[in-house]
Amino acid sequence: MHPVLRVRSGNVLVSNAFVRHTPIIPKVGLKNIRLSSTTASPNEASLSWPEYLTIRKKKRRWEVATTIPSTFLALTLGLSYFGSIESDPSSLIFGVEPIYIYGVATMGCGGLGYLLGPVVGNSLWRMTHRQILPRIEARDVQFYQHIVKNRVDPSRQTATNPVPDFYGG
Repeated sequence: MHPVLRVRSGNVLVSNAFVRHTPIIPKVGLKNIRLSSTTASPNEASLSWPEYLTIRKKKRRWEVATTIPSTFLALTLGLSYFGSIESDPSSLIFGVEPIYIYGVATMGCGGLGYLLGPVVGNSLWRMTHRQILPRIEARDVQFYQHIVKNRVDPSRQTATNPVPDFYGG
């Protein structure tokens, strides 16, 4: 009898107490082969929660640290581009003088740099910390499952009494 697996909100429930092991590779002299979908035996210990939270904090600092220069770089590029455009004050853009539109577009470039900063910081952090990345991702999965499991029931919220969200989601 094969067990039936049901997935409900990220949890796997086995409907049968007896789970049989069915070999994936037939035993035809292939004893030392490992499929690419399996992982090696964990020689490295998994991260403890304090280590994981410390690494997460450092990762966030990388994201914030790259946000500041990316904002100023995008603002400078927008200012140099929109500042070099010659505009005729008598021609209007959407019924507004061009200088105001160019100013808003320059601020939009700065806002875009602000939004792209954490993405760049996250990418740089991932490139420089490849050796611990699998352990971090494994802890991330556990962390987010913990958040989902411990969320407050939203059926009791009202417009005047919203559900508290301590995890920022």
